Amino acid sequence: MGSIKQLVGQTAIYGVSSILGRIVNYFLVMLHTSIFLKDELGATSYLFGYIALALIIITFGMETTYFRFATKEENPRTYNVASTAVLLVSFFIGLLVYFSSGGIANFASNKFEWVLNPILIYWIAGIIFIDGATAIPFARLRITNQPIKFVTAKLVAIFLNIILQLLFLVVFPAIYNQKYLVVLKPFIDSIYNPNLRIEYIFLSYLLSNSVLFFLLIKEFLLIRLSLHWETLKPMLRYAVPILITGIAGWVITELDKSAVANWSEGGLFAQGVYSQTFKLGAIMMLAIQAFRYAVEPFFFSQAKDKQAP
Repeated sequence: MGSIKQLVGQTAIYGVSSILGRIVNYFLVMLHTSIFLKDELGATSYLFGYIALALIIITFGMETTYFRFATKEENPRTYNVASTAVLLVSFFIGLLVYFSSGGIANFASNKFEWVLNPILIYWIAGIIFIDGATAIPFARLRITNQPIKFVTAKLVAIFLNIILQLLFLVVFPAIYNQKYLVVLKPFIDSIYNPNLRIEYIFLSYLLSNSVLFFLLIKEFLLIRLSLHWETLKPMLRYAVPILITGIAGWVITELDKSAVANWSEGGLFAQGVYSQTFKLGAIMMLAIQAFRYAVEPFFFSQAKDKQAP
């Protein structure tokens, strides 16, 4: 009974970050809809969809695999090997995206007849690397029953993101156009580019997620870079089916949005309308996300307990 109470308690704690994250998302939907054109919203949704796919690939099922092997055997290499593998894949895929920015921008611009700034791809490369690099440290917080620290880190990133978006999308443009605080205009002129629009959404995510390196500094300092093959080999065997399942899940949850842009006559405009409407109807994901955060490490940690329910 105690273990069930623990699961319920942790689900409630993890639910805080999910619920507040969703509330912030609703606010951002209204903010973005009031500022951006529909094709800009479509481009944003399209790019975030593929960022989600990149995260699935660079973590390649290693989060769940880490839960399995960290609770199955007392091997101090498990955390080091899982972290090193994901860090390396994150680094190389982020680097590949960075150096392919021109080609990606040209492809997207030609496909949708919408000019994509290569600097946006640079920032996406950074987002991909940071999300991948922090995946296993976050998993460690879950497996070591530290939901408070997990939620705190998530909430700091969420609120910093919304503050940055308000600055880049509302405050700085108003000062730049001399609507108020004219005395700050020389400073704003040096840091704000009015030609960048949705790019600032991605820059806000990049900067807010960068703070996670400091919030998870203890978990990062515990990492000893290692690709010990005898430890990594069984982990890879376990991870590959999870990777395949993750990609299949992405197809179910995200491919419809890309399909709207690729196959409908409206293109990015149609995807912009569809994706914003979809976000407003995603309330059920709150409970699912909170439960998933709690249940994976819970079941693996209880696997050896013969008295567990």
